[in-house]
Amino acid sequence: MITKLLYHFYKTMFKKIIIILIIVCCNYSVSYAANKKSPIIIVAVASSFYNTTLEIASLFYKKTKIKTVIIKGSSGKHYAQIINGAPFDIFFSADQKRPKLLEKNNIKSRIYAIGKLILWTNDDSMDLKYDSIKYEKFNHIIIANEKLAPYGLAAVEYLKKLKIFDKIIHKTLKPENILAAFSLSQTNNAKFAILSLSDFKTDKKTIGQYVIIPQNFYQPIRQNVIALNEKKNVKLFMNFLRSKDAITVIKKNGFGVMPHDK
Repeated sequence: MITKLLYHFYKTMFKKIIIILIIVCCNYSVSYAANKKSPIIIVAVASSFYNTTLEIASLFYKKTKIKTVIIKGSSGKHYAQIINGAPFDIFFSADQKRPKLLEKNNIKSRIYAIGKLILWTNDDSMDLKYDSIKYEKFNHIIIANEKLAPYGLAAVEYLKKLKIFDKIIHKTLKPENILAAFSLSQTNNAKFAILSLSDFKTDKKTIGQYVIIPQNFYQPIRQNVIALNEKKNVKLFMNFLRSKDAITVIKKNGFGVMPHDK
């Protein structure tokens, strides 16, 4: 009996700590919204879609005056926070699996974008092709952690299709999400990285060159979004995602969209 009470106590405390940490991390945005008595939406977004979400949120605010707090991170970590009570309103994942696990009653997830994978190199003189990694010598390659990031899982699928994964696994550097992988590629001396096309579309100050990896080398990176409650402002944001303005931003930033969202 005492063991069960302790378990529930620590579980409750863990949830409260997560909520406090999230609010502390977004302290400025939350305080600003509260001071202005403005409505606010808290959005958890996969790192691959972070910059795009910032653009969409800006357009949404111009239209509605509703503010958003946007928290980036790996899909796996966001999911863990949500099931432990984090007060997010919307969750943009880089996969379909996690949002589908959160579906209940009338709350369903849907695809908002389809990610595209690239092979990047810091060697501007290379005649880069999607399979150049098979033939070039290198010490390190950067990919996102496949246990946390869907783009990392797609990268592993690509390397296995090339039949080189087992040979180079000891050379991999694995930050926890795709945005961290992109940042590392721009500061590290790794010769290759497998990254998201969107990072290069949204950041103009990049080094190196890249080639898009053919789709048949990995499972499509279908990315789902889910509203975690039925608040009026949350519904407005979800509807805005299907607007012409939002779809234009999504496509401009290197993502595919579903036919009904074109």
